[in-house]
Amino acid sequence: MSGKAMACLILSGAILLTTTLSSAEGLSAIVKDHLGSPTLFVNGEPAVPMMFLGRTFSMEGKDWRENYMAQAKLAAAAGIHIQSFDVGMPWPKPGEEADFSGVDAILDAMVANDPEVLMLPRFGVLPPSWWYEEHPGHQMLFSDGQKGQFSVASETWRNDMERHLRAFVRHCEAKYGANMLGYHPCGQHTAEWFYDRS
Repeated sequence: MSGKAMACLILSGAILLTTTLSSAEGLSAIVKDHLGSPTLFVNGEPAVPMMFLGRTFSMEGKDWRENYMAQAKLAAAAGIHIQSFDVGMPWPKPGEEADFSGVDAILDAMVANDPEVLMLPRFGVLPPSWWYEEHPGHQMLFSDGQKGQFSVASETWRNDMERHLRAFVRHCEAKYGANMLGYHPCGQHTAEWFYDRS
């Protein structure tokens, strides 16, 4: 596969959920050939092909906003409005409502910091500990008897994850649709979809 084809595939995958689940008021994003290269178009216009990638968790007792927002402002001033950052996808127990307050706190801060921000949040699809307790046979099982993370072959995990993912995307699109570029689900070893121990 050529480098251009791979870049197009990666960009297309990153914005796939937006194009399939977005609201009517949300932005439109598509990757297509432009002047011989795969190019991201946002609302019909070519986007700056750069992204600010940051971490939204506290390190060494410091609030993440202290460093992230200052750097994101510099990126915005340079015309870079695409931002990718960590956010937690709620995974409530059956019968409980999802709590999106943590998600909203981060996304509200992003929009307040840069009203033109095009957000590409990264989030884990790893179930919480209670899920493993309720579904002990749905983890990877190694030859030494040790268990790993969820098994991607588990229909139970796939169904539960899909339900929570759809709720997450619908919430983000309803509240932040004009700023949601796409979604980056992360899982397995190093959050890059490698099997445990690989």
